[in-house]
Amino acid sequence: MAKKNSKPQKIMGFVFNIKVHSATRHGEQILYSLFQKIHKDKLRFPISGDREMAIRTFFKSEVNNIPIAYGKLVSAIDLGDGDWLNLDKMEDEKYDVPRNLRAKPKEARYILVPSAHRVFIQTGSENKISIHHCRYFLENALTEVLRKEEEVEVIIQTDSDVIDRIFEASAVESLTIAISRSNNDTNKDAEKWFEDQLDEMHASRFDAKITAPKNKEGLNLENKFLKGAINLAPQNGKVDAKIIDAEGKTEIIKTEDHPKKYSISVEDKENPIQDVAKRILSLFRPRK
Repeated sequence: MAKKNSKPQKIMGFVFNIKVHSATRHGEQILYSLFQKIHKDKLRFPISGDREMAIRTFFKSEVNNIPIAYGKLVSAIDLGDGDWLNLDKMEDEKYDVPRNLRAKPKEARYILVPSAHRVFIQTGSENKISIHHCRYFLENALTEVLRKEEEVEVIIQTDSDVIDRIFEASAVESLTIAISRSNNDTNKDAEKWFEDQLDEMHASRFDAKITAPKNKEGLNLENKFLKGAINLAPQNGKVDAKIIDAEGKTEIIKTEDHPKKYSISVEDKENPIQDVAKRILSLFRPRK
């Protein structure tokens, strides 16, 4: 059993916001069972070249009587059948790889907190899977186990610093915005106002490209609609902004390219599940 350190330690990771759109089921109630089914069915999907990903382990737990789950994601290479080079003879040879074997496995710890709609993916020396590959796998695997009329979004929480760069630009020439309804976990005025507009429109998603006239000084980001949409992006979508920086240079900022890395204090780095889940709940639990 791992020995606890007296001093708090830090672990690093990224966070996904997972939204299940269903007319009959609530996302926070079904995420737990969806992950369990992906693991039970041993679903795997290609993520890059011959490398596939799957949920290696799935364990149930609780924190403050709230259900959570944790385990490991794993990616490995499907070598397939075909010609192999015999280095002694320098000749090609046929070799049939056993169909249940994969090469060079890499893994990463995940912690699922369904009531916050979030999954924490740990990074570090023992967690070597790309965050973008994790997202691609989860989107495909969750889609596979959903009902026909349901949809899922897997959104990487992005760094709020990149949003500041958009607001601090000398001018913003255009914005491409893709935002979906939040999980009711925002309290800020502009964001709440934007969500109310979606409610009024009976809309679950907002996609738009907004361009400033050539003879103007860029878009007015003090506009409540734009401000709310941009500020929702780190948790609920993405924004591509074409800006003019302080030196007069044109730059394209894509929020999706700037995932936020979370640093979480834990008492035991070997068993951080409870501490991470509590932190995720404190950050993202929907407001009442």
